[in-house]
Amino acid sequence: MIRDLEVRLAEILGERLPAPFTGRVEAAPAPGAPGTEPRVVVAAVSAERVVGQLGGDGPRIVAGSSLPRRVLRLACVLTAVVEPADDAGREQQIAGLDALGYALDDPGLLKALDPPPATDPGFQLDRLDLTGLSAPTDPADGPVTATVAALGSFWPTGTTGASGPQVVEIRVRAGLAPVELVLPPDPFTAGGPAGTITLRVGGVGTLRLRETGPATEDFGKLALRLVAAGGKPGAGALSGGTAGAQPGVRLVDLSGGLASVTYTPPADAARDFLVVSLADADGGTSTELGRALLEVR
Repeated sequence: MIRDLEVRLAEILGERLPAPFTGRVEAAPAPGAPGTEPRVVVAAVSAERVVGQLGGDGPRIVAGSSLPRRVLRLACVLTAVVEPADDAGREQQIAGLDALGYALDDPGLLKALDPPPATDPGFQLDRLDLTGLSAPTDPADGPVTATVAALGSFWPTGTTGASGPQVVEIRVRAGLAPVELVLPPDPFTAGGPAGTITLRVGGVGTLRLRETGPATEDFGKLALRLVAAGGKPGAGALSGGTAGAQPGVRLVDLSGGLASVTYTPPADAARDFLVVSLADADGGTSTELGRALLEVR
C-alpha cells in the first residue's frame, strides 16, 4: 500500500536523478547519516481517504489481477528530503533539490511508476503532482524538501479479487421536471365519459454504459398510477398501455417526450392524483417525476 509507493518512488528517482544522487534515494526510515555521499529520503507524511461519487467506492480492476478488488482510495502527500554528504552543505542540497523538482515534474514519471508485468504493486496512481520545493537557509527551520501529491488506489499486495457475476451494463435514464399534463377539453364529471390525458416530459433519453462505450436509445416506459388523499387507491381507473407489476399501475411508452393514458372517472365526485414515475426493469414504479390533480365533479 503506502509503503509500496514509497519504495517504488525511491527506486525510480534513484534511476533518474543525476550524480551524485544516482542510486542514492531511499524510502524512510533511512538509517544513520548520509556519510561521504549525499542521499534523498522519500516518505509519505499524510493521507486522506477519497470518497467516490455515483458508486465509485466499489471493487476495481487494478494492476496485478484481472478480477476486481476492494481498494482504498487515498490522496497522499509525500516528501523527498535532500541530505548532503558529510563534507558538503547547502550548495549540494540546492543542486539535489533542483534535480528533484525537474524529475518529479516530468509527465512521464507517473507512467514510470507502473509495476513490471505480472507483479502486484499494492497501489495504482491516477495523478502525481509536484506541489512545492522548500529550502530554508537555517537548518533549524526544517530540511530541504520537495513535496508531491499523489491520488490513487491502494490495497495490500496479494489481496484476492472478487468472483462471481460482474456488472456489465449500467442504464441511466433522465427526464426533466415538471411533467406537463394536457387534459381533454371537457372536464371530468362523475359517471361521465373517459378522456385521454397526454403527458409531456422534457429532455428525456436513455444511456447504456458498457465496457465498449456508451450507447443511447429510446427512453422506455413510464409507470402511472392513481392515488387519493392519504395515499389510498384512486377512485377512478386508468387504461391504455400494459398492466404493471404492481396493482393499479399502467406502463405507457414515452416516445419523443410524449405519452398518453385514458382516465375513466368514478361514479361519484372525487379528487384523484395521477402519479408519474419511471418504470423499473420489473415493470414497477421507480423514481417519481411528478403528480397532478384530477378533479371529478
